Amino acid sequence: MDLPIKWDRILLPRQGTDLTKWAVVACDQYTASPEYWEKVKSEVGGAPSSLNLILPEVYLGRDEAARAVKIGATMKEYVAAGIFDIVDDGVILVERTTTCHNTGAKKTRRGFMVAVDLEAYSFAHEDRAAIRATEGTVVERLPPRAAVREQCDLELPHIMQLVDDPEDNLIAPLFEMDGRVLYDFELMAGGGRLRGKLVDGRVHVEAALNKLLADSIDRYGSSFLFGVGDGNHSLAAAQSVWKKTRDPKARYALCEVVNIYDKGLEFEPIHRVVFGVNAEDLKKFLLSSLRAERSKPPQKNNKADCFADARNSDYNLIADGEKMNIALPKDPIEAVAFVQKALDDYGGEIDYIHGKEDLEALCGRGRGNVGILLPAMPKDALFPYCAAKGALPRKTFSMGEAYEKRYYMEARKIRG
Repeated sequence: MDLPIKWDRILLPRQGTDLTKWAVVACDQYTASPEYWEKVKSEVGGAPSSLNLILPEVYLGRDEAARAVKIGATMKEYVAAGIFDIVDDGVILVERTTTCHNTGAKKTRRGFMVAVDLEAYSFAHEDRAAIRATEGTVVERLPPRAAVREQCDLELPHIMQLVDDPEDNLIAPLFEMDGRVLYDFELMAGGGRLRGKLVDGRVHVEAALNKLLADSIDRYGSSFLFGVGDGNHSLAAAQSVWKKTRDPKARYALCEVVNIYDKGLEFEPIHRVVFGVNAEDLKKFLLSSLRAERSKPPQKNNKADCFADARNSDYNLIADGEKMNIALPKDPIEAVAFVQKALDDYGGEIDYIHGKEDLEALCGRGRGNVGILLPAMPKDALFPYCAAKGALPRKTFSMGEAYEKRYYMEARKIRG
């Protein structure tokens, strides 16, 4: 099959732009912290910024249609004012260095920019597309994103595509090539440093991707080139707009490609907190559900006891300040699947929390909330699981903390 990618013109802020004010974090971060986005707005002021070209999800449900129209108009203003320089050759390499806010440890993630073919993407659980969603897609979340994209002449991506490349034959050689530095600056709000370089690497990328595509067919029995790591709902919304408009430019979506084995890429667990429920009743429901789950006959080729021993583990349940351990499935993916289904069955308002300390704060005594700490899944389990079983349960993992997520830097024309 043909590679599901396209080399296209990429737009970058012109020389002299304050890039620290230009680049802001992905729109789906800090959704419960309007103060974060207000601080960003204050820091940007009247400077050109990607903040004016996106809709942070913290504002969903608040004049979305008017905001979408304003975003589209601002894009036209920026283009007319000559805000962008055009890069129409080579490969843009992206190097992101972050510092852990707790330990001070540094790490660097490396990738490159390319547009992917939305005709080769699917989030349907049973599909075996070359570009696949790695977690469940909530279709109700797509219309607001699609409505914004329909107003836009440009796209600014926070989508990250993962490749299963244990020998690092795709990306590592690109960073050994000589090239021209395009940008190198500090990101706002503790986001670290972002560096971009242009290299003559398209021939290498295409050869390496063809090899990975062939390997995936041998390994999994079907083509599986990219697994969507971040921005799956944005990719799904982009696909819906392409199907509606059939504008050739809209058929593709700009993404950053990263090797899942990159040392700077970490999988973090996503914990659950439940609001507006009786903590004692929910605790009893979870324990009852676990007893029922354990009583089921073991599936073929599974060990008889696939549940952790509650006596030999740290706590994983906080019910109104009370900490205890419940015997969740040992497999991290199965643990997430069990907890998510149980909470969906029970009801209540669920939020998804990245840090243990944040969860503890939300579930302290007197708060009345229930939190479930979930284990992290190993990176090397992602592609085999998705190839065999389809997308993971929703919110199984996160690629780093919120401040480590992709910041908007590049743009691409998607209309006309």
